[in-house]
Amino acid sequence: MPSQTKSVRGAQKDRYESAIAARVALLKEKGLAPAAIQKDARLRHLRAGLRQTMTRLQAIAATEKQNEALALKKRQAELGVKEEKSAKPEPQPKAAKKEKKEKKTKPKASE
Repeated sequence: MPSQTKSVRGAQKDRYESAIAARVALLKEKGLAPAAIQKDARLRHLRAGLRQTMTRLQAIAATEKQNEALALKKRQAELGVKEEKSAKPEPQPKAAKKEKKEKKTKPKASE
């Protein structure tokens, strides 16, 4: 199962960024054009890994934020603080139900 801790994912992000920088420097040293550098398979693989790690970091941050909000709500519930609910207007009594219309039957044509 992949790691779901922020510290491990942060370390992965740093490794990917340094590997990308090293690969770009190597390719520039070889004298490749910028278009050829962008097409390098290993560089694309490293960037994909970085994107995945960044997506996971964003998901971890969202989970942490949600957990903090839930913990705050629980603390407030323990202290007896209730959120004020807006006063709902009383429903008006409905008018008497309308009588159903009688179905009209078509007379069958006799032969």
